[in-house]
Amino acid sequence: VATPKSGAAYLPIDRSAPISRTALILERSAPQLVLTHGWDVKAETNLPLNVWDDHFSGERFNGCAPEFTLPTLDLESPAYILHTSGSTGTPKGVVMPHGALANLVSWLTSLPGHDQAPRVLQYAPFSFDIHFQELFGTWAVGGTLVLCTPESRPDFPILIRLLNEEKINRCHLPPVVLQRIADSALGLD
Repeated sequence: VATPKSGAAYLPIDRSAPISRTALILERSAPQLVLTHGWDVKAETNLPLNVWDDHFSGERFNGCAPEFTLPTLDLESPAYILHTSGSTGTPKGVVMPHGALANLVSWLTSLPGHDQAPRVLQYAPFSFDIHFQELFGTWAVGGTLVLCTPESRPDFPILIRLLNEEKINRCHLPPVVLQRIADSALGLD
């Protein structure tokens, strides 16, 4: 939530992606700041990056001005940037403006039953666009976001247990995953 409020655009990076893809995305995007958690991305990519990570003992970013004024945003201001798979060559960055994100959240919250505070499974990896629907659609109505680890995504018995234990009442899943969960729950897998 802090990223859009600061006027910055969010660029999710998938740590499981090959480092060559990560380096290309970071080089092309030229981020002003990279926030990580226990990942020395600067050393791995050999790029001159400003990195902030409390778990890494290297260089720390200290660029916050004492008198910071929030920028004025409009509907065309970038909210986030996603990169294509690169299947037709190299990955291409797609900038999603605040207006499109606001329209998505407005539509989601107008659906029947979506104005209540749901418990939502955050299933999609951060590098997929549905991730933003999970996050902002949940937060807009005061819901609870329950995180799904990368290890639990393909493990359907663990995923079913997570859905039950956390009392998840909303999740956005690909049809093939929904079918595998149903098969696993019925003992058909």
